[in-house]
Amino acid sequence: MAATDSATGVNNSVVTVGQNLTDTVTASSTATATAVTVDGIATGNAVSTQDVGVLDSTLNVGGNGTLTVNETGVVTGSATTVNRTNVVAAAVTDGAVGDRVVDAGTGATLGYITNAITGAYAANPDGTGATGTLAVGNLLFASSAFAGFTGNTGGIIDSSATGGSATNDVVIGAAATVGVTVDNTATATSVNTDGGAAATSFIKESYGLYNVGVQAGSSGSLIANVDANAVAAATTVGGTTVLTGADATSAATITDAVGIDVSTVGAAGALSNITFGDGATISATAGTSADKLQVSSTSTSTTGNATAVSTLGDAVGINALQDDIQTADSNLISVGNDGAITGLGFAAVTAAATTTNGDSTATATTADASGIEAGTITVGDGGTIQAQAGIGSTVTAAVTGSTLASDFTATATNTVTDTAGLDLEKLTVGGNALQAGGYGVLGRTDADLTTTASTIGAGTNALDKASATGTLTNAVGIDIGDGAD
Repeated sequence: MAATDSATGVNNSVVTVGQNLTDTVTASSTATATAVTVDGIATGNAVSTQDVGVLDSTLNVGGNGTLTVNETGVVTGSATTVNRTNVVAAAVTDGAVGDRVVDAGTGATLGYITNAITGAYAANPDGTGATGTLAVGNLLFASSAFAGFTGNTGGIIDSSATGGSATNDVVIGAAATVGVTVDNTATATSVNTDGGAAATSFIKESYGLYNVGVQAGSSGSLIANVDANAVAAATTVGGTTVLTGADATSAATITDAVGIDVSTVGAAGALSNITFGDGATISATAGTSADKLQVSSTSTSTTGNATAVSTLGDAVGINALQDDIQTADSNLISVGNDGAITGLGFAAVTAAATTTNGDSTATATTADASGIEAGTITVGDGGTIQAQAGIGSTVTAAVTGSTLASDFTATATNTVTDTAGLDLEKLTVGGNALQAGGYGVLGRTDADLTTTASTIGAGTNALDKASATGTLTNAVGIDIGDGAD
């Protein structure tokens, strides 16, 4: 059974911070599971089902007021066993609650047992995600660890089905400040000697603000900083032949990590607009150049296959709807004269798989790491926009010193689909945008992909193979024009 936790600071409420006053909302979720055995199956599953500072609520901050929202989450799962090998299911009742179910043919994780009597399993140990039933021939991994955030996670979130509400969720008075800090870490570690080891870290979402309408007076500030780390490591040894080898499998995933996200179509005019008066500041980060979002998977085996998979969805500072319509009343970011908008998206993705006698497969996939992606941004006279992004993706697959007369393969695949500094459909900037000694509109990105595959085998292993493939589809500093992304 998984160790679970949840935390919500404010839920379905109206919060008012008076003029010149200060208020703080905090949500902190911690879940830890540790399993240690010698001869048995070790399963350490830890889950945060929800961790939100302000959920489905309205916030009113008076002039010169300050509202601080802090959301933190730490989820850790670890499993260690010694003499246990993987179990081949002979009946639907062979699994215990929490056991990892693996397809014996593909090696893919199917889910985690949620009902030992029926053999039912779900994609996540808390019962969320796709479901199925344990089948004869499926594997139950001897050492398995899971650490994940599976539900609403972030600072200020509107979870309504339409995405955004008909009125502004956050109203900020003149010279008032709303600051949001989000920091989530999922760490999974699995260790075995004789059998398989599997570790999965998963962060479904990590948002500063999600589908929240904001209206602010002059000199108001909205600052959202998001950090997220998903780390998974699996280590095993196995027997001395291919038949007795043990596989090490790790997977690390962050689906969405976004500073300010207003990308969902709503049902009413106000929707998720962000509107500020003169002299206002909007700043949102999903990682920084000094402290990047981290997605890391590491698998190490001696006489088995090693597989490491790292997946990053969106790592974006400010993400707003791109609908090829550029409507004036929805999903608009607007700042008056002398306003400043800053969006940063920086991430580091790594996947490393190493084995001595077996196949090694390492895969890293990044969908989007960008500073600002939006439909329409309007800034008045003297306004500035700074959007910066960076993605570093490193993949290593190695078969080291094989002594068996078998043909082993090392495969490294490294893919980044999109990275952009500033990606907009429409931008309006007033006069005097290029201020002396400063910048008006700045967009930059940096993409570094390193992909390595190597095999060192016995002299008879003429068919050992090493394959490394790196793909960068789109990298652009500034892109302004029509077209949904």
